[in-house]
Amino acid sequence: MRFVVIRRGVIPASKGGKLKTVLQALAITLLLVPVGGLLDTLGMWMAYAAVVVTVVTGVDYVGQAFRPRRTS
Repeated sequence: MRFVVIRRGVIPASKGGKLKTVLQALAITLLLVPVGGLLDTLGMWMAYAAVVVTVVTGVDYVGQAFRPRRTS
């Protein structure tokens, strides 16, 4: 999709995409640190949230890619 869209312009990163990146980084960090207990559970919930945000922002990006652009 990226190669198709690049001919028409760049789709900027959205706030949702940035949130997804933060959630992924925090989830991976919490899951890799060997502390267990509540932090493991929190890490898993962050990973689940990252998956949801990934799907939502992915659908948004696909919509932006195929939406006709207005020219000024």
